[in-house]
Amino acid sequence: LCKGKKYKHKKCNDIKSFLEWIKISNLKEKDYVALPIPNKINNIDFINIYDYVPKDLVKWEKNHIKTEIIPLNKSFLGLLGLYLAEGNIIYRNKKESGIEFTFNIKEENLVKFVKNSVKELFNLNCNVYKRLDRHTSTVIFNNKSIANLFKILGGEYSHYKTIHKDFMELS
Repeated sequence: LCKGKKYKHKKCNDIKSFLEWIKISNLKEKDYVALPIPNKINNIDFINIYDYVPKDLVKWEKNHIKTEIIPLNKSFLGLLGLYLAEGNIIYRNKKESGIEFTFNIKEENLVKFVKNSVKELFNLNCNVYKRLDRHTSTVIFNNKSIANLFKILGGEYSHYKTIHKDFMELS
């Protein structure tokens, strides 16, 4: 991490002497974070849900996924990114039952993106609820299998969410 300074050294060897460890609680505006460059790149176009979700958690019935192959396209990766930022798992009877996204009421483009992506990828419809008192739009779709997939790929609860290691190395 660099404290409030731009790195100006031209030689790569100089960067180690310029960086220091700082607790995240001590970060300030204009500090920089150094991240490693992945030394491995995964060039994959799709995932198989069974590579991530145990078979007993994948449901093949009405209102559930129709295929185990999911393309790693703009729709899926964008949906996963929005889940990490604005989504959460819905529980019924202590079991995952769906996913909910909450946006500012003015972010109609994100509501539309989620609805279209869920329809394209999983052939599911979303419900949208507007709460004028909170200035929010909530997009919900119910699907246990996809909820389990997103929980495994991104975690849950804002302070525990993370990008799955397989997705950190995508090209």
